[in-house]
Amino acid sequence: MVAETLSQKLCPIKLNGDSLKCVDKFCYLGDMIGSGGSAEDASSMRVKCAWGKFRELLPILTARRASLNLKGKVYLTCVQSVMVYGSEMWAMKAEDMQRVERTERMMIRWMCGVRLSDKKASAELLSRLEIESVSVFVIHGRLRWFGLVKRKQPDD
Repeated sequence: MVAETLSQKLCPIKLNGDSLKCVDKFCYLGDMIGSGGSAEDASSMRVKCAWGKFRELLPILTARRASLNLKGKVYLTCVQSVMVYGSEMWAMKAEDMQRVERTERMMIRWMCGVRLSDKKASAELLSRLEIESVSVFVIHGRLRWFGLVKRKQPDD
């Protein structure tokens, strides 16, 4: 027996006599939403968007004359914020978080001009740039969202 996907089970949906197209995933406000409900699609999309922003800012982020503090501020404001956008809503697995952290480690090594063979710890590079890890921002965002949900009124 062939397993059916969620979209096949729900299709066809009729609205005012018209059939709606069923899809397994779609992009909404820059966030990829999949029928399975996992964060894999969303985290992959955010990583892709962050790399696009990183490449756009490459002249600043890799400039030898720019201070690491300045690079850290630009990265934090422009790249990391793109990477974690909407993450408080993700049903994140360990592999999704690893994808985001791996991307950040590659970016900070590039900004600091350090290769893997130089054997510098990522924590040391983050402190040089004076920024916190992306995982800290994801956790803070989730806790902030949890606080909002916890304080909501029963009639909301």
